[in-house]
Amino acid sequence: MDILSQFKTNKVLLLLMPGIEYIDVSTNVIRSLSKYKVGYVTLNKTCESLQETFKNKKIKQDNIIFIDAISKTIKQPNKIDRCHFVSSPGQLRAIGSAMVKLMNHNFDYIIFDSLTNLSVYKRKDAIAKFITVMANKAKASNTKLLFYGVGKRVDDVILKHTCTVVDDIIDLTSRSPLAYE
Repeated sequence: MDILSQFKTNKVLLLLMPGIEYIDVSTNVIRSLSKYKVGYVTLNKTCESLQETFKNKKIKQDNIIFIDAISKTIKQPNKIDRCHFVSSPGQLRAIGSAMVKLMNHNFDYIIFDSLTNLSVYKRKDAIAKFITVMANKAKASNTKLLFYGVGKRVDDVILKHTCTVVDDIIDLTSRSPLAYE
């Protein structure tokens, strides 16, 4: 999968991946985008954990800014370079505001990791509105937006709505039925 070629003709993409391939796919995506200015919104892994994973995979992180919406649900995080903390994944207004700041600072890409986790924290109508607003803001900016959907846990209503606002869908889940967990 060549994410850069997908973004040549698209501003907003949805990448569906099997849960078993999450680490490999997400690190390959960030590796291919790491020479650009990237905002990485994380709802399921802490900034610290992602930085360690990327370091172990020898991925350059100088151009990556993290919006971490999970660390504060676990404990009060220490200040970390290139990381902005949001109180929880349910704080869509704060997450959206941080994403818009990145767009206003001409970030090339924003990765939203992941839609799978949102339905635990918010109602479907609020999530649909958030996805629509963020997709439209990305389309109106110079920033390209990539939503992740991981495994079978992506809510059908959210998935169907997301498909209506993205420019294209990359579906890696059909490659291996056994890996779709």
